[in-house]
Amino acid sequence: MSTRRRQASGFAAVPSFLVALCAASGVHAADAERPRCVGAEQAAWDRCQGVANFAPGGKYEGEFKHGAPDGKGVATFHDGDRYEGDFVNGLYEGQGAYTSSDGSKYVGAFSKGKRQGQGVASLPNGDVYTGPFEAGKPDGFGSYAQADGHKYVGMFKDGVRYGQGVLYDAQGNIEWGGMWDDRAER
Repeated sequence: MSTRRRQASGFAAVPSFLVALCAASGVHAADAERPRCVGAEQAAWDRCQGVANFAPGGKYEGEFKHGAPDGKGVATFHDGDRYEGDFVNGLYEGQGAYTSSDGSKYVGAFSKGKRQGQGVASLPNGDVYTGPFEAGKPDGFGSYAQADGHKYVGMFKDGVRYGQGVLYDAQGNIEWGGMWDDRAER
């Protein structure tokens, strides 16, 4: 399931722009509860709604606290990637959706900027993983459905099949079941 990402170990790391956004103005109409952020000094934005542009060519629109994205927001990147969801102190935290320009998408839990907890990752080729993530990778009991109809249901460790699991063919018949260790294929 490895594709180009913003972190070395998997999907959706948080770019440094969330710490140092370079230009800011505007308001996100979806949240009328927080007042509009005012002033050119983003570090002073607190408990407000605003828009900040960041290099190279990206934008964050949403809630701020102590000058950082915090609350609901949307970050779009120069390459077409997009994150929409919860932020805490500038990091993806809570529920969100990360869509890459290559067509891959992750919807689920984030912690400290990484996929962490339950989620669904869809790849451009039609493959879908559903289950828990640890440090951005599939880890624990989950399922990996391939576009051709094959499906693995079982344990994952560090992003690969590892432990008890069953592989089904496209018709739903058991192709093989038992202990897996795909770590050697890396």
